[in-house]
Amino acid sequence: MPTATEPCLARYVRFRDLVAAGIVYNWPTLLRLIDREGFPVGIWLGPNTRAWRVDEVEAWLANRPHPDGARRKCEGATAAKPVGAS
Repeated sequence: MPTATEPCLARYVRFRDLVAAGIVYNWPTLLRLIDREGFPVGIWLGPNTRAWRVDEVEAWLANRPHPDGARRKCEGATAAKPVGAS
């Protein structure tokens, strides 16, 4: 449930935003991620315009196995401090 500070509307990103975040570098890579690695398909906003929900992209990033066996964290994500830590 959204709090007073959280928007209740979904946020979307476009291809250029995925490139700027370093998630993909070109369309063929994006299409391969969609076809083979479960990247969200996104929605079509027009005949040549696709967008992806931010929460779906972040979930995909959080659950995608990284080559070294660790899970990949989203940029800007902070680790939770242990209880009692200052």
